[in-house]
Amino acid sequence: MKKKQVLALAFIGTCVLNMDAASTNLGKDTSVMVSAETPESVPLQVVQNKDSGEKGNSNMKTLVPIPEVTKDDHTLHFITPCTGLTLQLVQDDEVCYETVITSDYLEIPSDITGVYELQILRGNYVFYAEIEL
Repeated sequence: MKKKQVLALAFIGTCVLNMDAASTNLGKDTSVMVSAETPESVPLQVVQNKDSGEKGNSNMKTLVPIPEVTKDDHTLHFITPCTGLTLQLVQDDEVCYETVITSDYLEIPSDITGVYELQILRGNYVFYAEIEL
């Protein structure tokens, strides 16, 4: 809820700044390209990865920072750095796509469509969310 409010306030602030700039630049071409699509937030949850093979404390009493990810069509943007982590798309308990995250964004092949469980694997933890491509 707070993210939506912050985004709304940022958008309103940008509009006010643009209106102010437009009033000082009357007669000048001040066109601004604005994308109609806003990346949607992917609300990740976390569970312990029992298949990781790593030894660790089985209780989850420590806070685990959950990555912040947005999706724009078939592009995932990692707001929180996830470089080096494994990303999987799972459907009906079968891994349909797997790759290592190498930058702050990831293009999922356009021929992958449908509803998937997106999983980001980090050691003993799996961050997951349902997404539609």
